[in-house]
Amino acid sequence: MTGTRWLDDDEQAAWRAIVDGFWHLLREVERPVLEATGLNSADYAMLVHLSESPQRSARMSDLAGCSGLPSGQVTYRVDRLVKLGFLERRASETDRRGSEAVLTDDGLDAFTAAAAIHVEAVRGAFLDHVTRDELRLLGTVMKKVVERGNGCQN
Repeated sequence: MTGTRWLDDDEQAAWRAIVDGFWHLLREVERPVLEATGLNSADYAMLVHLSESPQRSARMSDLAGCSGLPSGQVTYRVDRLVKLGFLERRASETDRRGSEAVLTDDGLDAFTAAAAIHVEAVRGAFLDHVTRDELRLLGTVMKKVVERGNGCQN
């Protein structure tokens, strides 16, 4: 059995910066969208996925992977978005046991409004503060992280 591979000073500083930066950006980007539309980051992530999916629909399990939420939370959020008229729930055409969420026209309109606010928040909290080279490097690094996981990949 090998010992714990503790983080050295550089690794620890980088890891803490990643975690602190992630939470800071999440709050800074989520706040204006939430205040204007009532959609939080998980709701928004599901709407992004649905807006980019064929027929604006996706299996509930796919939404769980993209939002990072457990399936029970996805069900709760989908039910809430159904009540708002942003989504419909349908039986899966490929799996009789599963169900799909479908983005409605009202949901697409709500997403489009939220997306404009989201993009401005992303620019103000992040993009306006990094160079194009830094952006590309970070994108490359985070793509490696995502490819090792099982989350939503676009």
